[in-house]
Amino acid sequence: MRIILLFISSFLSSAELSELLNKNQKFSSNILISDIDTDISSGFLSYKNGNYKYSIESPSSQVMAEIDGQLFVQDDDFKQVIRYNDNNSFLIKKLLSNAYEHAELSCNLKCFKLVVDDERISNAIIVFDNEFLYEIIVENFQNNKFLIKFENFVHESTNITYVTPDGYELITND
Repeated sequence: MRIILLFISSFLSSAELSELLNKNQKFSSNILISDIDTDISSGFLSYKNGNYKYSIESPSSQVMAEIDGQLFVQDDDFKQVIRYNDNNSFLIKKLLSNAYEHAELSCNLKCFKLVVDDERISNAIIVFDNEFLYEIIVENFQNNKFLIKFENFVHESTNITYVTPDGYELITND
């Protein structure tokens, strides 16, 4: 009987996470990334069904955008844009893909621990406030923890586009 109850609760948790992730496939939000002591990066993210544009404001101005499998990294200091074929390098996109095993955690909001086993991170906790993506806590293999905080979150996004600015060199790195 206990096995059946564990299976049912696991299935409900899985369905609930899938539903929450599906509701958060179109959004815009300010992003603040920090470690335990300091802010590392901040910017604005528009995300729509796997395509995204992340305009980084701090520590320096930069744009990362992925449109239909093409990743663009704009460096304003060097006036260049490097274009890559997508290599799943954007962590938030991977965490929102619902590709990881998970377990629901007990917390004041809705929390799920994702078991991520790749070269960059060992696990993550994704937190929802009602149906809104609230924060993601990431732990890397060196046991460093990072907080990705979503502020002014809205469940909508404009069409994601990217155009190389005038005067910038486009470098293709396949």
